[in-house]
Amino acid sequence: MGQNHTGRLDPVRTGSIAPLWETLEMTTLSLKAIRRHIAAAQGYLELDMPTHALAELELIGQTECYRAARSFLEGEAQRVLGHYELAVKPLRRATELLPIDHIFAQQAWISLSECFRETGQTELAQVAELAAQAVDELNPRQAAQAAAEDTPPAWIPNQPRFRD
Repeated sequence: MGQNHTGRLDPVRTGSIAPLWETLEMTTLSLKAIRRHIAAAQGYLELDMPTHALAELELIGQTECYRAARSFLEGEAQRVLGHYELAVKPLRRATELLPIDHIFAQQAWISLSECFRETGQTELAQVAELAAQAVDELNPRQAAQAAAEDTPPAWIPNQPRFRD
């Protein structure tokens, strides 16, 4: 301990930050690895495999990187498993961290509402439902997407979509 790769004493590692230095060396995942685990967890949820999603998220640990996405996916996995009480904390964290225009923002509030309702907290469920509606109304990205869905795809020539 306190030595660098050549076997010599390293002044940084022998000082007061030595324990911190060693902890960082042992626990730091690359951002690429974290993104890979987040994507895998999302994929497992889409395949209705929430226990596998939780296993992927466990590999990340409680890192601050991608905390909002990790919280949302953890809450969703717990909700799908029917562990509503366990889902509340990560979903609440996700609603606090996700920006309003994030693709998961509204779903986080909807899921939180369901968990509150399933645990008998009907007033909180109603509040979360109202928040989900507000996100829907205030989200410019979703409004643009809804408008785009009313127009034909770009590969269709300028013709009416349906004729009577």
